Amino acid sequence: MKHYKNRRRQFLEEWEQSDISNDYIFSKVMAQPQLCLQLIKSALPQLKIKRVYVRSQDGLSFS
Repeated sequence: MKHYKNRRRQFLEEWEQSDISNDYIFSKVMAQPQLCLQLIKSALPQLKIKRVYVRSQDGLSFS
């Protein structure tokens, strides 16, 4: 039981310190048009972007 509590505490600490560079968070933000648009506007304010279209990577294939 102690191992479980230590592992849970470690996970929560890592989660709280996560940011957009975390793959999971990045993929969730990029999957939602409004969040994706806000992120791009914040990163590149000189571009006058009004709309974004989101596609899932799940359907893409590479050769």
